[in-house]
Amino acid sequence: MQQLSIKLKSTKPPKRFSEEGILIGRPMKDPQQRIKELETQLKQSELKVKVYEKLIEVTNRELDTDIIKKIEAKLSENWQQKKD
Repeated sequence: MQQLSIKLKSTKPPKRFSEEGILIGRPMKDPQQRIKELETQLKQSELKVKVYEKLIEVTNRELDTDIIKKIEAKLSENWQQKKD
């Protein structure tokens, strides 16, 4: 009988190593540039939190109720139902 050999093609490129045995890949971004990017993302996230907090404050005032407590109560009820 004749044997069939099948080679599977890898979807990942082969790993490359330098002469020192260090894995070679994409070059890292400049650390200072990466820090600036992360600081920008942090500022944007902090701004979003402030907007959401203000939205909750205005909604509470307009509806004369505490919507966070209502949401927490509903979540608690749903959790209790799933637990049973």
